[in-house]
Amino acid sequence: MTEAQRKWAATQAFVMKIKPERLLRRPEKAMRGRCYDLVMSQWFDSFIVVVIAANSISIATLSFGDKEVKSDVIEALNWAFSTVFAVEMLLKITAFGHLYFRLGWNRFDFTIVLGIAAGFILRLVVQDQNLVASISTMVSLMRIGRLVRLVRHVKQLRTPFNTIIAVIPSILNVGALLLLLFFIYASVGVELYATIGFHGSGLSEQSNFRSIGNAMQCLMKFSTGEAWNAFMYTLLEDRDDCDSDPVYNEDSPWCINEKDYPNCTAINGCEAGYSVFIFFYSFTLIVSYVILNLIVGVVLEGFENSSEGDILTRSDLQNFVKTWALFDPEASCYIKAADLQSFFARLELPLGVCSSSKETYIKDDCLSGIGVNRDLQVHILNVASLLAKRIAKEKQGTQFGELSNSHPVQMRI
Repeated sequence: MTEAQRKWAATQAFVMKIKPERLLRRPEKAMRGRCYDLVMSQWFDSFIVVVIAANSISIATLSFGDKEVKSDVIEALNWAFSTVFAVEMLLKITAFGHLYFRLGWNRFDFTIVLGIAAGFILRLVVQDQNLVASISTMVSLMRIGRLVRLVRHVKQLRTPFNTIIAVIPSILNVGALLLLLFFIYASVGVELYATIGFHGSGLSEQSNFRSIGNAMQCLMKFSTGEAWNAFMYTLLEDRDDCDSDPVYNEDSPWCINEKDYPNCTAINGCEAGYSVFIFFYSFTLIVSYVILNLIVGVVLEGFENSSEGDILTRSDLQNFVKTWALFDPEASCYIKAADLQSFFARLELPLGVCSSSKETYIKDDCLSGIGVNRDLQVHILNVASLLAKRIAKEKQGTQFGELSNSHPVQMRI
């Protein structure tokens, strides 16, 4: 691929993430209209961000053993913040109606406010002090959940947050492979090193290969690079007071748990042999240096895929979505082909068109390939992709190159 094709492919992949949004119309009723104007204003959004930040600071000032006066002040502040968030929720429900619950962030806000309100009511009704303490803990956790709302209001946090959410399925796939490797190495470790007696600082009741559970716990620690080499050399230590050939006796089974005592035989096998080098070196290379770095690679790829294209910016796509909503208020992804001329005329630059060329814009070579379905409608991705292609041709000139039909981005269209 040429450099121009690479930029065009990145821009096309960026455009493919576009999704239509429902058009929020101002309600006709006076009360709902005033609520709509309030919650849609920029200063209201900024005020909520300040309240969330103040709430975060108040939570951060808490510490164990605080004086009663300080605890009462922070508690009063928390209830004041809760009141603000409850009023915000009621204003938005009044303004948007049932559309309020169609946005995931709004449902999250509703859950937080409802949980805190339920906790407050239960604390007034319940008499059991232990249950009241549990309810207070639940309310505190709900309050901490408010901090996540900063992601919604601060644009700089939204991109990394959405990227992390988007790569979770890929991370789960790598995690499943990691779990399988842990189980394989744990099984081999139990088979080879379960009979070695406790000795030194590495091999103990908390760190051993006497069961699959203990072995996987050890491997989890070793995958971080912590003390795996010290544990390996502990397994190699030669001791005089060990049993070189431990054999299981049904009349006196090995001492595994406390319930086995006193009629049991202590496990006191000798050193493991040089197999530990193969076991621990291969585990460290495969898990610590390959699999864990593979997870990092998945996250970095997610950030790269979520970044803006080389030709269009995120604000360009946002303007496109807002204009599309005027012709597709229900976010069906389709608008009438007859409305394309009006859509292009309303669209802002660079995807839009200046007033002097409105009449010839629809005859553009790039836009002549817009597909129309049986209902004489066009799809949002098709229109956005062809508009982006038009901009790419204008910026790259003769260097512009079409992508092959086998290209992954091209196959998604």
